[in-house]
Formats: sequence, C-alpha cells, structure tokens
Amino acid sequence: MGEPVGDRKGQQRIVSASDNGAWPPLLIPRNGRIAKITDVPPLEMARQLTIIEFQHFQNITMNECLNKRWTGTGCDHLAPNIRAIIRMANVVAGWVTTCIIGQRDVKARAGMVKYWIQTSQVRAPRPPSERGGPSKELQREVRGSD
Repeated sequence: MGEPVGDRKGQQRIVSASDNGAWPPLLIPRNGRIAKITDVPPLEMARQLTIIEFQHFQNITMNECLNKRWTGTGCDHLAPNIRAIIRMANVVAGWVTTCIIGQRDVKARAGMVKYWIQTSQVRAPRPPSERGGPSKELQREVRGSD
C-alpha cells in the first residue's frame, strides 16, 4: 500500500509504487545513451507516457467533469486538468505522427509504425488474484466453506 501524499482541500491521494513497494527498473540501453526513439523499449515509453498523463489525471476535480466544462468558452479556466490531458494527447499524437512521417525509407517508416503500435499495446500486469480466475478467498466465500 502506498502512503498518503499531498492535501487538496482536506483530500489525500494514495501513491503506490507497486505491490512490493519498489519502482520497476528503468529499461534503457546498456550504454545509457539513446540515439533514436526506438532505443527506448516500448514498455518503458508506455510507462513514461503513463506517468506524465497520470500527473494530470490525478488533479481532475469532480467539478471539471460537470456539464462538459472542458468545452466552450472559458474551458481552460473551468476544467484546466481535463484540458491539460487533451493537450497532452494532441501533443503525443503529433509526436507519433512526426516520428512516422519523418522516416524517409519505407522500411524505417514501417518499423516506426510497429514501434508505436507495440507501445500502444503495452498493458499493466494483472494482479495475481486476476490471473487464471478468482482468488482463493473469493472461491471460499462463494462455496461458503473453510
């Protein structure tokens, strides 16, 4: 379990590194140098983009979600955190597009498309209780025994 962090009008949020309390190691090239975007493994790229997006997501308030406040006039003032997520999605989409279109060679362009598809398909690992069926505790509750 994580520890409470920050205080926003009496509310605390829980930040947890992982089940065992440690951040996963960074996946960077052995020499520590990144010459091109594909030197960063898709898993690490997905992790970093998720961390950046979560920083905006965790700041969204309930009021920002009412009556489509993120659209129309004054939306940057009424729903700044939702607007930040929208801006980030647009920036990332432009970045991905630039990475792909910037490849002059057809094979290199196909490789870049493959890289971004792999990055977009990264999924968080499921907790052990969700792998292969219900947890043992749930099975006992359903059976009503033990």
